Amino acid sequence: MLRADLTARLRHAAAVALLGPRQIGKTMVARDIANQWEAGVVYLDLERPAGQRRLEDAETLLTAQVDTTPANVKRSRLSVSRLTC
Repeated sequence: MLRADLTARLRHAAAVALLGPRQIGKTMVARDIANQWEAGVVYLDLERPAGQRRLEDAETLLTAQVDTTPANVKRSRLSVSRLTC
């Protein structure tokens, strides 16, 4: 269910935050989906300083990732979905 919910949210939002307790498989699920995602992904581990620095200017980071071809203009509104485990 988590994979299906996460995949559905990724189809409709420019970013999805996967939140939950440590050691329950969030990273494993995120990386598994990322490896299969055709459009490409940006993975940020916010427990690491490098991930936090990349997110300091979230608008620029997300804008660079949005596909603005006519079929995907709706996604370009930079909506963010939060999924809690």
